[in-house]
Amino acid sequence: ALVYSPWAQVQFGAGQMILSWTLVEIPRYAFYVAAILTGDATKKTPYPLFYLRYSLFAILYPTGIVGELSVFFAAATDDTFLNTLGDTPGARACMYYFIMAFPVVYAPGALPMILNMASNRKKAFKKRFARDPPPPRGLVWPIDAKRGDRSSSTTSKTILAAAVGAVNPEKAEKIRKERNWRFGYSKHFVGMVEEQMKSEEQALKVAQAGLDKAYEVFEFVDAKGNACSFKTAMDTQKTETYQTGFVKGTGAVAKTVLEV
Repeated sequence: ALVYSPWAQVQFGAGQMILSWTLVEIPRYAFYVAAILTGDATKKTPYPLFYLRYSLFAILYPTGIVGELSVFFAAATDDTFLNTLGDTPGARACMYYFIMAFPVVYAPGALPMILNMASNRKKAFKKRFARDPPPPRGLVWPIDAKRGDRSSSTTSKTILAAAVGAVNPEKAEKIRKERNWRFGYSKHFVGMVEEQMKSEEQALKVAQAGLDKAYEVFEFVDAKGNACSFKTAMDTQKTETYQTGFVKGTGAVAKTVLEV
């Protein structure tokens, strides 16, 4: 519309539209650059830039949208634009309905766009001012050597493979080679139960091997931040004492045999 409509070019909305979207995009891309340089888009970017990135939309989105709508409406009343395909009634009608189709689609979509940015702003500010998690203490998941964070997936796979490997090394190898652990772990747990159901002896072997591996791979972090395996901690920690507690109910004793 701006290219083919002289009236759309000179009316107030054209300048308002260009200025609004320019003021939105400059801080946005500056924010992206800062996020790349600092390595953290949430807490390490300069706060003024962070604030502008997630606040300017409240003013500039409405002004930019109004400016765009004014360009559409101005072009719809401009003879130069309407005669782009010719000055016949059919050609003029075609251009009119073409340009007026944009406001019909654009205006209803504006509110969801603004609400989406409002939601993003709320999440970003919540993350920005969230308290850092406390340092690990006590029994914790081990650190994944590849990812550098505390992973439950890698640990679960290691323990399950050790448990099943006590009675079926082939199944244990399949567990270790499972790539889609998030969605593929359930079949391996079913396989473990199948092995345990073969005999009481196998059930105990699987359980003991899994527990032994869990003691080996889980970490224990003491009050000074020193980490070791949970097994080592239980064998050597002397600064703290541990007790076993019992919770006894008062209800009637239920059946202890599983019936299918």
